[in-house]
Amino acid sequence: MSRQLDMVELAMKHALRLNQLVSTTEKGKDLAKKLRSRARELPSLIMDNGLVVTLLFYLSKAENPKIVENSVKIMLNNERIKDSILNPGKYAYALIAASVLTALKETGIIKIESDASVEDIVKILIEKRESQEVMITGIIEEYVVNLKRAAEFLWEEE
Repeated sequence: MSRQLDMVELAMKHALRLNQLVSTTEKGKDLAKKLRSRARELPSLIMDNGLVVTLLFYLSKAENPKIVENSVKIMLNNERIKDSILNPGKYAYALIAASVLTALKETGIIKIESDASVEDIVKILIEKRESQEVMITGIIEEYVVNLKRAAEFLWEEE
C-alpha cells in the first residue's frame, strides 16, 4: 500500500470519526458547519504558512487548553464530546488540529500521548519545525486535501 493511499484512508477514517461526533452531540449541526470551514481552509493555510505555524494557529483559536486536550483525547481515544463544554467554533479548530496530530502519530512521524498537555504538543511541533517540517508537510499534504474533500461532502456550508 502506498503512502498516498494510506493518507487517503486515514483522512476518510478521521472524517468519519468527526462525523460520528457530530451526530452524537447536541450542537452537532453547528459543529459540522464549523468543521467544514476549518477543513476547507487547512490545505491553503499549510501551503502559505507551513504545517507547524498553521497547527499552532488552529490550537490558539481554541483559546482554552482544555478544549485542545479534550480534542486530542477525542481523536486518539474515541472519547465523546461533553455537550456542557461544547463551543462549536473553538472545538472545530481544535478537532481539525487534533485530527492532523493524530494522522502524524498514526504514521509514526510524531509521538504524542492522549493525555498530552498543550505545552507537550507545542514542544513536539516546535521540535519538528526545526528539523523536519518540509518533509512532514509533503507527507501530510495528501491527508489534509482528502480531509477537506470529506468535509465538503459530509457537512453543509456555514
